[in-house]
Amino acid sequence: MDDYLSKKIRVLSLISIIAVVYIHAYNLADRYLLPWSPIIDPRGINSFTQYFIANGIGRFAVPLFFAISGYLYFRNLTPDATGFAEKFVRRLSTVGIPYLLWSVWGLVLTTFLLQIPAVRPAIDYWEIRDFPINHEWLLYRLFINPVPFQLWFLRDLLLYTFLAPLLYFAIRYVSFLALIPILVIWFLHYDLKIMESEGLLFFLFGAWLSQKEIRPSRKIHAIIPVILWILWVTVLAFKTSYAYAGNPMAIPDVLIPLHKIAILCGFFAVWFGYDLIGDWLHSRETLLSVTSMTFFLYAAHEPILNLLSNSALAIMGVSATIQMAVYLLLPLITIAFVLTCGGVLRALSPGVYAVLTGGRGGA
Repeated sequence: MDDYLSKKIRVLSLISIIAVVYIHAYNLADRYLLPWSPIIDPRGINSFTQYFIANGIGRFAVPLFFAISGYLYFRNLTPDATGFAEKFVRRLSTVGIPYLLWSVWGLVLTTFLLQIPAVRPAIDYWEIRDFPINHEWLLYRLFINPVPFQLWFLRDLLLYTFLAPLLYFAIRYVSFLALIPILVIWFLHYDLKIMESEGLLFFLFGAWLSQKEIRPSRKIHAIIPVILWILWVTVLAFKTSYAYAGNPMAIPDVLIPLHKIAILCGFFAVWFGYDLIGDWLHSRETLLSVTSMTFFLYAAHEPILNLLSNSALAIMGVSATIQMAVYLLLPLITIAFVLTCGGVLRALSPGVYAVLTGGRGGA
């Protein structure tokens, strides 16, 4: 991998996790945000801005993460039993162990905080607060549905590791056509039950780029990402405007296709648009140094962000102005806090940091 592509992946991964933090910071009436979620709050700058970012601009991040993961996984793969076995063992240390450790951390932290009466109302993990804990429930929360809900991404990556031989042969012998049925399933929003079709689609796309040795670092004419950005923002503005509850257009049959179109536009707009400023970004040494903390930020920002957001709104009250301020500022505070904690941990105990991050971002 050339130096430019390596730095591009690092910087875009950091930008993407910041986008994820802002998705999770969404604090309007219906906090469980889905692509077809209507806006229940009154029409205004606060509701429009939060929905536009959290259910719009920020949504390029997860597909980009999956595409990068697929590309890197298959990039140096030896397609035989030994090669797949080596990749699987490596994924256990880089993905499986961090997944379990951060899952335990989130469950222990939340359970502990629930014992503090002043903090308990700020914790909205009702499955912990209101349900009796038994062995089945504990296994489910540790391995299937962790309290740090962002870990679902690592869970699905582990699943794709099991499927890697099948995915390889699909790409090897069917090539790009292997993506077509997954694209249709994703766009029509069929439920695959055991995994997200979106993750599978973009992971497979990254695998295809890798196996066909297509260089994702090559630049294209500047007008193309500019057009994609304009189209992306236009679609999202239209979707957000029509997403308010009570509007006849605020239904899944309208919002889901718009959401999918926006993701495709955003994915390519961000990837190719990056090259317009890539060389300048790569000259920022501070930025490049922060990219080493991307995984720690991903794994640690929840449930901290959720707790801080609920506490802030409980203390200051709920109004459009307060919600807007909390949404815009609290992610920055959370990011700064998590990065500081990660930096201190890495300096004091690099071994522990390495285990928690799967060996990523060593000093």
